[in-house]
Amino acid sequence: HQGNTIMLSKWPDFERRFINFPAEKKMSYIIDTIKGIRNIRAEMNIEPQKSIDAILVPLEQRAEEAIRLGMDYIKLLAKLKNSKIGKNFKAKDNYACSVVSGISIYVPLEGVIDIEAERRRLEERLESISQELEKANRKLKNRGFITKAPEQVVEMEKQKRVGLEMQAKKIRETLKYLI
Repeated sequence: HQGNTIMLSKWPDFERRFINFPAEKKMSYIIDTIKGIRNIRAEMNIEPQKSIDAILVPLEQRAEEAIRLGMDYIKLLAKLKNSKIGKNFKAKDNYACSVVSGISIYVPLEGVIDIEAERRRLEERLESISQELEKANRKLKNRGFITKAPEQVVEMEKQKRVGLEMQAKKIRETLKYLI
């Protein structure tokens, strides 16, 4: 700052040569794996402080290299007690699963959650979603609603229906594994 004049530095230029694309790809596998495990934890109501097990099945060589390299981070940030990198693992009953970029994730639920209580909770949620979906479908089949409501309101109702259908599908998939 000189007198009344403010001196600004030039914004730094982007230099593509400093980007390490292979390292970024490896990090994306690690980050996606952590997100996948955290999503399972959230969907299955697993207590945040509870350590869990996971079986990670890489679907490609680069994914396997990345998760081997980042396993300490994955364990720490996803709160894993035990983790295994498997090949051709087939989900059994009472496993939650998720597929993220190049990696299938399996979390055994036995002893981690009350499976019967979780099944009841999901069935109740599915019933609630079905009722909401029925209401949305009635609105969208109603000529009066379609012609009189503002276009953005109709579009919001369509988006709501799509979201509810996706939630219902996810719950049905999860219920398949809770035997």
